[in-house]
Amino acid sequence: MRYLVEIFLQAYRKGAFCTLKGCASREQFWGFLLAHALLQMMIYVVFLLGASVWAEQVVYAMMGGEVGIVGTLAAILVACYAVFMVVSIIPAACLTVRRYHDAGLSGWWVLAVLVTLVICAVLTIAAVGYMSSPAREESSLTLLVIPVVIAQLAGMANLVVLASPPGYFGERREPKSETKCCV
Repeated sequence: MRYLVEIFLQAYRKGAFCTLKGCASREQFWGFLLAHALLQMMIYVVFLLGASVWAEQVVYAMMGGEVGIVGTLAAILVACYAVFMVVSIIPAACLTVRRYHDAGLSGWWVLAVLVTLVICAVLTIAAVGYMSSPAREESSLTLLVIPVVIAQLAGMANLVVLASPPGYFGERREPKSETKCCV
């Protein structure tokens, strides 16, 4: 457990927080992901408790009552969870780019995967909107399935890259400076 905490904190250190150069080993990447998922689950349980208390306090306040200290603390917990999730995006994205470098690919492929997923999300939302309209055809389920399949394929390709050994897709993209890769 201590090792997971060290790997997790390493991604938030000054030198690695926003670093896109260099590479990250599979151990660093998956260790960070596991530690982040465990921490997120623990925070999420507290978030759910806080959100339910906060919602109860808001309903009570709408009925003419006052929001007590418990409702205020619950709102602070909800805000802290949101901040944690937004701040976590930066080291996770940088670590993913460095993992791509370790596999021998350019970090720009991460952007290609994200763009594919965003386009598929937009197409899925449009298909759901079309399917809920009264003028839809019976075969319109295909409109919903295609973007989901494309998103799944992009996610599987991303997983293959993230799980691949160093240099699997070509020469590892070592940093130009004298810093060691995958330390």
